[in-house]
Amino acid sequence: MSPKRKARMGRIIDAMGDGGVKTAGAIAEKECVSVRTIYRYMASLQATGAIRGEIGVGYMLRKARSQANGR
Repeated sequence: MSPKRKARMGRIIDAMGDGGVKTAGAIAEKECVSVRTIYRYMASLQATGAIRGEIGVGYMLRKARSQANGR
C-alpha cells in the first residue's frame, strides 16, 4: 500500500471517530476525491473489519468487541 493511500485511510478512520454515520459523498468532498475513490477505500476498510457500511445509509466505524460488551 502506498504511503499516500495509507495516510488517506488513516484520515478517513480518524474522521469517523465521532461515532456518526458518514456518506461516501461527504467523505469524498472532505478528501477532495471522487465518490468512486471513497467506495474503493471503504471496501478495503470493510475487509479489515474497521468500517461497517449500509447501502442507502452510509459508513460507520465498527466498535471493538470489548467496547460493545462494556469492557
